[in-house]
Amino acid sequence: MTTYGKEHRVGKEQRVGKEHRDGKEHRSFVVILMGSKGDLAHSQKIAEAARSFGLEVVLRIASAHKTPEHTLKILQTYEADPRPKVYITVAGRSNALSGFSDGSVSAPVIACP
Repeated sequence: MTTYGKEHRVGKEQRVGKEHRDGKEHRSFVVILMGSKGDLAHSQKIAEAARSFGLEVVLRIASAHKTPEHTLKILQTYEADPRPKVYITVAGRSNALSGFSDGSVSAPVIACP
């Protein structure tokens, strides 16, 4: 189970990505941000679907309400990664995590409240 602040990587060995000028393949990945541990079951279903396409998946817990600085650090870390990526946010009724994330990143954000 994912614990707060810890990174949990899941995925198959199948690669999906592009080879860049440096000659290395940069595998595309999906960052699933959950508002709390309560979103884990739904997030795991999304992760399984992404893995079926051969994508690397990272599950993180990050609250836009309780720990916005922590959330920004997580987003900045993944934004610094040159690989193609997409963020999927899974949060409760207010769904503040989606808007908070979208305003902080250049990659697409998909809201799955």
